[in-house]
Amino acid sequence: MNVDKRCVTKLLFVSLCKSNTQIPTAGGGYRGVVVLRSAKVPEAGNSAGIEIVMNKFYFILVINLLFNISVNGQNIDLIRIDSIYSEYGVIFPGSYKLSIELSGLTTRFTPTIEEVKAAEQIFIDQFRNLDHNKSNFPNGYRIADTKNYFNKFIRQYIGYEDERGNRNILIHLINNESPRKVKKVIANNWKENFIVIFADPMPFDILTYRVNLLEKKLNIDF
Repeated sequence: MNVDKRCVTKLLFVSLCKSNTQIPTAGGGYRGVVVLRSAKVPEAGNSAGIEIVMNKFYFILVINLLFNISVNGQNIDLIRIDSIYSEYGVIFPGSYKLSIELSGLTTRFTPTIEEVKAAEQIFIDQFRNLDHNKSNFPNGYRIADTKNYFNKFIRQYIGYEDERGNRNILIHLINNESPRKVKKVIANNWKENFIVIFADPMPFDILTYRVNLLEKKLNIDF
């Protein structure tokens, strides 16, 4: 996955900083700044940046970048498949502008409920067979019960066709075992925005897998 620098639409950028860190503004400033611990934030457009005045503590700064963050007019479906997981999921329409690049993308489509259910079943059946050492979740091989482990993960679904004519669905998983922590970091933005987080360490797990519906195969690359 590569972040498309030409298209930062709906990108949620999370930065972990120490005291006295300078975060420069971009293109006249940021919109939607949420500071989880005490900090002084200048008005948007201040070229001096954001001065953090904390001592010894880390904090998470959540920034919605100032580029086309509105989702008005886009039909984003909120779903839950009780037989598979207990959290909610969102199906993004084919018209939704992603802030990441997808390998081999030719066209986007809006997954149906039936396609999502099929993708989830393939995910559950094949997860343990993946080469987890090549993924961003190397401990995945330790999971004995895939369905139970991912029961508390929020889902985000993206559908696209590749240059070989395959219909693919991205299953983007956000660990919601600690709802209060997730809400502090991204609030309810996951219902309208494809969540991308840059942080070390991550505040909670976010994992992405690709299901090839035509080949009925789960993949770690996308």
